[in-house]
Formats: sequence, C-alpha cells, structure tokens
Amino acid sequence: MSFVIAPDGTYQRVHPQGKYWSLEELQTLVEGYIQQVPQPERSESRGNECAAVYVNEGGRLRNLLTNPEGTRIAEALGVNQRGWDDPASRTLVGTVAFIDLVEEEPLDDEDVDPPDEDGRAED
Repeated sequence: MSFVIAPDGTYQRVHPQGKYWSLEELQTLVEGYIQQVPQPERSESRGNECAAVYVNEGGRLRNLLTNPEGTRIAEALGVNQRGWDDPASRTLVGTVAFIDLVEEEPLDDEDVDPPDEDGRAED
C-alpha cells in the first residue's frame, strides 16, 4: 500500500498508473524532483523494509513546511534512522511519499549508459 502524507497530516492512498511507479508520477507526488530518504543499513534494519520514502529534493531550499507526521512514520518504519549528516535534516519537509516496495520498479543492472556530450548513448 503506497500513500502520501502532506505537512498538515493529511493522508492519501496512491497507486501507480501501471504496475510500477514512473519517475514522473513520483515527482508529481512530492511536487518536484525526488530524493529518497536514507534507509538503514541492512544489518541495522528492523525487518520493516516495506516502503521506499521520497521527499522533494529541494524542499528545504523552497522552505516547504515541516512534516512531523511523515517524519514519525518514516522513523517508525526504520527509515530515516541514520538521517542525513545534519540532525536538523531528520525532520522531513513537504509531502512525504511512502511507496510500497512491491510497486517499486526493480533496478536493472544493465541500464543504458548515459548519453555522451553529443547526446548519443555510448556503446
């Protein structure tokens, strides 16, 4: 089950248009570029790895409102326990998206190389 929590505590269940979430869908949920909240190391995990958590990458620069409920849930799930280097960054801002790992698109180790300076994919 995927859901988002707004800074005012409003909760809404969300679903991808297809089987997996697209980047554009995730960006729409957090209203901008996405950043995944740090996950605990596998050895530190409490076995609660059920969601990837995303926030607006520029949320602090845009002075988005703090999201205490989203922060609380992320921490309860074992996400965001390590936080970023700055302890103040542990309080999430803006809309927080909790994406069910079943709906996360599996990463393919054989992704296409990024384009070169002329815009062509390298062979």
